[in-house]
Amino acid sequence: MGEKVVTREISSLAAPLPESP
Repeated sequence: MGEKVVTREISSLAAPLPESP
């Protein structure tokens, strides 16, 4: 589960999702 959180953080930086502010 921790990996998913890290992946989401990287994904946000690489390509912020519409959900992210």
